[in-house]
Amino acid sequence: MDRETAKVTLLAEALEMSRNSYIEYRSLEGLESFFDRSTAIELAKGLKDGFSLEMPLEVIMSNGFFRGYLAGLMLSDKTTSHVVKEQIAKILLEDLLRTLNEAEETSPGQEESFQSERDLKKRFYSLFEEKEREESGGLVRENLSLFRHFMNSKDYIPIYLWGNELTTFICESLDSEQFEGSLKEHLRKIVPFVLASYSMPDTVGSSVGLQLPSVESYLSSQFPILAMIRNRKLNLDQVTQFIKSLSHIIFGDIMLAPVSMAAGGKTEEKARAKLIINKLFASMSDSELGIMLNSSSYESRDGFLYEVVVCNDFSKVFDRLKNILKGIEKKASLFSNMAIASALLDKDEAIDYVVEYVAYLKTLEPTIAVVRSGLLLCMKYDFEDEELFSEKFSEITDEKPDPPLIRSLLRDSFGDLDVIYEHMADEYSHRTTIDGVISNLKSIKEPNFISFEKTGSLEYSRVPMYTLINSVISQNDIDHAFDTMVAYCKKYRFNFEFMNTLLFLSTRETDELKKLLHSVGELALNLLHDIVEKDKWASLIENEESPSNTELLQVIEHYVDSLIDRKDYREALRVIEEVFPLVGPDDYGYLLASKLLVCWRLKMFDELAKTMESNNHSGHPKALAVLALKNYAYRELDRAKQILLNILRHYPDFIKYLLEEEENDKKDFEKAERGNLRRQKRVDSLTLAEEFRGDWLNLRGGKEWLKKVQKVFDEVRDGSNLPKNLDSSSW
Repeated sequence: MDRETAKVTLLAEALEMSRNSYIEYRSLEGLESFFDRSTAIELAKGLKDGFSLEMPLEVIMSNGFFRGYLAGLMLSDKTTSHVVKEQIAKILLEDLLRTLNEAEETSPGQEESFQSERDLKKRFYSLFEEKEREESGGLVRENLSLFRHFMNSKDYIPIYLWGNELTTFICESLDSEQFEGSLKEHLRKIVPFVLASYSMPDTVGSSVGLQLPSVESYLSSQFPILAMIRNRKLNLDQVTQFIKSLSHIIFGDIMLAPVSMAAGGKTEEKARAKLIINKLFASMSDSELGIMLNSSSYESRDGFLYEVVVCNDFSKVFDRLKNILKGIEKKASLFSNMAIASALLDKDEAIDYVVEYVAYLKTLEPTIAVVRSGLLLCMKYDFEDEELFSEKFSEITDEKPDPPLIRSLLRDSFGDLDVIYEHMADEYSHRTTIDGVISNLKSIKEPNFISFEKTGSLEYSRVPMYTLINSVISQNDIDHAFDTMVAYCKKYRFNFEFMNTLLFLSTRETDELKKLLHSVGELALNLLHDIVEKDKWASLIENEESPSNTELLQVIEHYVDSLIDRKDYREALRVIEEVFPLVGPDDYGYLLASKLLVCWRLKMFDELAKTMESNNHSGHPKALAVLALKNYAYRELDRAKQILLNILRHYPDFIKYLLEEEENDKKDFEKAERGNLRRQKRVDSLTLAEEFRGDWLNLRGGKEWLKKVQKVFDEVRDGSNLPKNLDSSSW
């Protein structure tokens, strides 16, 4: 998703929240004197028109979020003088530090963030050595503070709207003398939030179920570090010590900028980055390096190790590397050996220590990564263990070794670092101008599909308004939230996250809700229909990569559910078959399961069998339930029983709810919403059972047979004798 489109969407949400008194922010009056009024009016008008904001232009321009965003844009604008930029940066920095301090003062203690001391240790203290417990307590608190900051929209909106621009400007313009003053500590406080801004939406979402906006990309979150490394007014020791001071931050990839620059920068940039990497290696303890590398991406981790081995006498670093690898997650450390081996293949080393390294590899689990590494080193240095590694390779792959191919595979985890740096540098150089933002706002109202750079797949252009949704729900008034979501569904017709949230909030299926879903579902379907009309080979990028695609596909799935509920199976099948070709295997599970159900109820048994053979349902519970029905109907009872036992592993109350032996308990829903896993399983069991109760109870003898399966399940409840997950290959 385009970074500035995501940012102006968040700004529009902040303005809407201000209008509804959900949020307030300081007016930042000191900034207004630096603005060109005609530009400010044009930007405000673009926001008002593009997002249907019911606010006068003067009210928009007096809003602190608007002023901060416009000021941030000016920091990377080439037409703004450096003197003005410095004055703007001073105001924004003071305000952002004040926001961070206020957030810390109101932040709950550790005991309020975790259920128990044991949970706290498990999540954070395990990253640090026991002997450093006093120091690690402070590091844990800093990571916790960083995490909590992104749970409050008032705190994270400034970070997203102008935090990156502010810190990047400071990092690219400060000199050595300024760096030794208060600015270093200010940057030390703010830069972690910019680094973390990429990973936090997933982190917070998986931890507390709160959806956050995705504004910064994997690359743009690196801009402050990139700017600091490129800043020749700073000496390398200063840059190294600053990066080292952030090495314990577990929510950001602190090493990506220097490691990718070492691989893909210009000659002088490469030399500078390599020196920083080696200074970090020399100055950090093994446990510090372990924490940093565990928090890094695989590209950064393995690229770092590669540079350390290439640039140093291996005899002087081998013992340290073994200790560091012990501190890295096991699977990752095994793959990191390919980076070390690749470096040894790219240089000439004293044979004695290569022999030691190969002997070390023989003590590890013989994974494909370890075997590849040992095999090529034995080939290069003509070691007698070549035959051993060659045999292991053939056992694992059932193929003969192909040395050139294996050599390229050794670089698989970090071989694209030069390309990553090229893209990072390009994105840094072409940050959107104010004119570009205003121009983009003129077309933002109309939805479209953007071609994704890497694959040519399509991404829906509407950025989900998660912050606005969170602000409504946080009012803790379900009736108000319901009515507001209905209004937003109608106001932001092409933002399908409002409909999806409305369905999640709803405790009843009203006629109004059904009509609204039908209208929104048809709208989403028409958008996809237009794609197919233009390009029959079109495909959507994976949901994992795109929140907007996730919301679009999810509303289609809800629409299909509504058609099935009203027994309009033919129309449901038509919708599924129109959308299905656009969706990849990682995302079509729900639609596929719905198609199987529709085929079952329409008695399209040939199509059912054909669909099962040609697609992998990946163990989707609805698909398994249909599969169990089919096998029972065809009297393949053992097979049907095994499938149901598999369902019961994940939905243990499924049969009890099917037979209505368990009653619907509102407490289950309430506790499930608060994260109780056992209650969530009961809710999921109930939902699945209600969908299939009629299908099962209409089968002759189905009720009595289900009781027998339940009895078998109860006898092996410990799970030791339950079947493994089923997939399409076991059909």
